[in-house]
Amino acid sequence: MTLSEEELQRIPAANPLAPAGTRQFDSGLMHLGANHWMRTWGVLDLGTGQVAAQTRTATFTWFGGYHGATYVIFSDANDAPVFQSGLHRYGVDGTVIGTSDRRDAWWESMPPADTARVARHAVFLTWAPDSFDKILGRWNESGEKVASLIARMAAVAAVFAG
Repeated sequence: MTLSEEELQRIPAANPLAPAGTRQFDSGLMHLGANHWMRTWGVLDLGTGQVAAQTRTATFTWFGGYHGATYVIFSDANDAPVFQSGLHRYGVDGTVIGTSDRRDAWWESMPPADTARVARHAVFLTWAPDSFDKILGRWNESGEKVASLIARMAAVAAVFAG
């Protein structure tokens, strides 16, 4: 069977059926402003607790590079955090200066016993990693639900929750 270009474009980029024993996440390509873009996608192995992910950081401006960062929180059915990834920070240059589009792989390890509690995830993509880190620190001390962090981050990050 041969597919037309239009039919090929309609095929989802990510696997819509997650293999048993995994939880997939994908923020999709998100605009951060000033023609800066990020996307984080990956999988949590529910048996081992291994998180394997990739982040794309890109700018489509001639001279305007930036540093972006990604951060993932897995939460339970009550919106309480179960596991928080590290802050993964990446920089790009403007399109005429150097590397303006990059993909980076990263890995994390969640305690395998905690994976059974995971019901949701939130992928944060920020164009202001230092400000994000300060807000995150205050949120961690407060013990609040993930939804409160999402509301606080609106000024410095795009969020995909699933």
